[in-house]
Amino acid sequence: MLQTEPRTVMLIWPAAGVGMAFFARYGKSAWLPVTVGYCWVFVRWPEIPLSVQVFLPIFYPLMAWLTAWLCFGLGWAPRPHRPRSTLARESWRFIGAPVVAALPFTFLLAYACEVGGLFPPGELGLRWTQLLAADIQGVMAFGFLLVALLNDDFRARSSWRIAGSIVTGGGALAVMVLNFTDNLMPWLSPIASVYLPFPFLIATAFLLRPPEVTLFISVWCLLSCSLTAAGLGPFEAPSDSLNSLELGLYNVLCMSTVYLLSFAAANLSDQIAQTKMALKASSTRMWQWSRQHGLDTAEATPTTDPFFSNLEGLPPREVLAKLSNPAGKAEFPDSWDFSTSCDSSPECFLASSGSITERRRDGSPSRAIGLIRDVSDHQRAVHADSALRQQKALLKSIQLRLNPHFLFNALNAVRSTVHHDPGKASHAIDSLARVLRANLHNADRPMISLKEEIENIRDLILIASLRFADRLSSKVDFPEELGNRPVPPMILYNLVENAIVHGVEKRAAPSFLHVRIQERRERLVMEVFNEGELPPAPRAGEGLRNIQQRLEILYGGDAIFELTMPETGTIQAYLEIPTETNAIPDR
Repeated sequence: MLQTEPRTVMLIWPAAGVGMAFFARYGKSAWLPVTVGYCWVFVRWPEIPLSVQVFLPIFYPLMAWLTAWLCFGLGWAPRPHRPRSTLARESWRFIGAPVVAALPFTFLLAYACEVGGLFPPGELGLRWTQLLAADIQGVMAFGFLLVALLNDDFRARSSWRIAGSIVTGGGALAVMVLNFTDNLMPWLSPIASVYLPFPFLIATAFLLRPPEVTLFISVWCLLSCSLTAAGLGPFEAPSDSLNSLELGLYNVLCMSTVYLLSFAAANLSDQIAQTKMALKASSTRMWQWSRQHGLDTAEATPTTDPFFSNLEGLPPREVLAKLSNPAGKAEFPDSWDFSTSCDSSPECFLASSGSITERRRDGSPSRAIGLIRDVSDHQRAVHADSALRQQKALLKSIQLRLNPHFLFNALNAVRSTVHHDPGKASHAIDSLARVLRANLHNADRPMISLKEEIENIRDLILIASLRFADRLSSKVDFPEELGNRPVPPMILYNLVENAIVHGVEKRAAPSFLHVRIQERRERLVMEVFNEGELPPAPRAGEGLRNIQQRLEILYGGDAIFELTMPETGTIQAYLEIPTETNAIPDR
């Protein structure tokens, strides 16, 4: 009981919210304590009829269970994977579910009270509506507050929000108390005065999140009910039941307005914060522009932003012109999206997008919004991708090149051998076919195995021996354990071909060709020795330029290529590349 003068008010309606909160948090295990709690309440209330005493301990726990199930589901607790609540879902949870759950049980309770003589006959509809409003108040004012407390949903707030909520919430409660104590009655009618707290209620809703706002609405409900029970306030009516009904509806309206506005504001605030984080992660800044105030962007400062710093001091119209088109002309389309370079750095690229939101009668813009995005990394990636494609195309074209002079001589040698040694010529044709096939097959492969490269070299030497006969002898030192080491296709082949064309072919005396492969300190060393003399100022031919270009594309400065004379009469082609750990499997 709430003992006041001139009334005694039953406080059974807050129990509806308390029971709902226990079922919402603990599920089936809440049945026993909730039922025992209601039994204890009604034992302490002996003046009610026996029919009502039997009814309430059974049906009130059922109503609390149904409300909890409709609002949250039994045994509800916050889970990370639970989807975000929408405003419609929260409206159902805070208003719709308590109404639906209370409708049948409050009707049965009103009927039992009328049969037991607790209510006068003929007032079933009025009393039912009165009980319905009271139970909905209990769920709104105390049920959701207790759920938040049991789930530890309260959080630390920033100091300015705490101060603002104290001012606005305290203002709403103060205006309500002044209204209920009739201090505003001389100047305002009762109907007008009850709406005076609403501006404070709305401001409180935007400052507090839903868990914190439940504490405010519970205080609001207790104060309004206590003052009305004391015979104060605008809800004086010919009968206590009508008085209580009006107060209940008023409190339901105030509490639902504050709670749902708070929920919507909290969701909107979270979405804005997530949007700002996403924009910051993508190097994007928001801006807004108005004719009166010019450019406004809280995310940019002149010391950190290379674009907005160039706009300081310019008239608002010129600022919008630079934002809306790359040439900075005073032409203002409805929307735009373009890329431009920063004035401060040629390597800085920005993308500007925006739209005009308001125009004056003459068509000139008065308000605009937009985004500035730093796309420097994207532009560099595009340029790098373009350069890589060009390098790959160049590498492929280089790999497809064969020395036409050597090929012409090889075909002549095969033709001359066909008549006096058809078997040897056939073997040579097979070797030449393998060389041509390997050249085409490897055109799209950045790397092949060293074993494949050695096979091509041996075919090349076999073809060359047809032409030079006893003038050419050769040796290939190739450790079998290095067979799967990756090498650029035709790179060693070109060195051997160059030694044959410029060494063996130009000497009348017999020549010795030596190919040596080694691995030193995780580096693959390939050497080709042949007899001959380098000119005083050697010029790189097509074959050597081919090798140098490919090494530059593939390794940058991490490969070594030299053409030297380690001793008189011997030319050495020295090639050193990094040893890659990824082995190339056999074909």
